Amino acid sequence: MTEIILNNTKYQKEAKNTTVEDLQNEMNNELAKKKHVITEIKVEGQEVSLDDETETVKKKVTEFESVEFKSMPRLDLAFTTLESCDQYIDQLNLRIKDLVSLYRANKIDEANALFVEVTTILDLFVQLMARIQTIFSDDLSDGYKKSESIINLEVGLLEILKQLVPARQKNDLIMLCDLLEYELTDNLVQWKTQVIPSLQSLKN
Repeated sequence: MTEIILNNTKYQKEAKNTTVEDLQNEMNNELAKKKHVITEIKVEGQEVSLDDETETVKKKVTEFESVEFKSMPRLDLAFTTLESCDQYIDQLNLRIKDLVSLYRANKIDEANALFVEVTTILDLFVQLMARIQTIFSDDLSDGYKKSESIINLEVGLLEILKQLVPARQKNDLIMLCDLLEYELTDNLVQWKTQVIPSLQSLKN
């Protein structure tokens, strides 16, 4: 019989015809009521990515001897995620610097490939910050209201993203490099030096 564990405690419900993925979703629905979220899955003692698309998560739970889940309050997870944002922005700005260098060296094919990567990461960053602020708004006991400075930075970042795509399509390298090197980099630095510290201070 499969041993199903949630936070070092035996999970009481049976999962005869349930896949690992379905069980994860079921647990997340239950944990959401407590404002918790699953942060780790182990199958047969081996960690499985939460976004795993391999066969492991598609298999029935009963095919394994043990499936273990760990969760944490989503507010704690939001603050933990914030701690890594400085490094995330630093790495992103390094990629932007590489991208500008490629465009200025007229290595267009390489630059366009990196452009897609950078804009995808930026989109994920926007989603991540929005998600963190939604959690703060819902879960902080003293409440949370987005400041005007954050709203302005969000609007600015989205506006830069809107200008980047047509500049690339028109092959306007001067505008493209200026947007990347100055406006986008400056916007991200403000997130790092102003917004993230202000959000982290809400933990106290």
